[in-house]
Amino acid sequence: MDILRLHAAYRDGTLTPLDEVERFLRERDEPAWAAAWIHRVDAEVLRAQARLLTDMLRSDPAVLTRQPLFGVLYAGIGARSPEAFLVLGAPASPEHFNLTTAIYFSFVTLATLGYGDFTPATPVMRGLSVFEAIIGQLYL
Repeated sequence: MDILRLHAAYRDGTLTPLDEVERFLRERDEPAWAAAWIHRVDAEVLRAQARLLTDMLRSDPAVLTRQPLFGVLYAGIGARSPEAFLVLGAPASPEHFNLTTAIYFSFVTLATLGYGDFTPATPVMRGLSVFEAIIGQLYL
């Protein structure tokens, strides 16, 4: 599911962040993904973040439009410098790192979830990611 459909599903109530976390947890535990994770965040931590986002959506449905702070910036950098990001450990390609993916990466970074599927690979990208994670902690 791309980020636009995800946002629409959250808005119309057909999907909650907790539903999406549960889907992710089922996929994460499949043998095909075993080598993709350097560190796996505890399932309860992910569920707690999903509940927090659900509460935020209930109180302010527009919160998703403000969350991906650096998504457009990441997309621009990724388009010009594919080596700036790694996708499952390999250099990103335009079909794997586009605007939708950049916004997803921004949201995951802002919330300090760090799934590990997309990784900043250059010092500049690491610095921007750390900066966004700090903003996320202050924001939340």
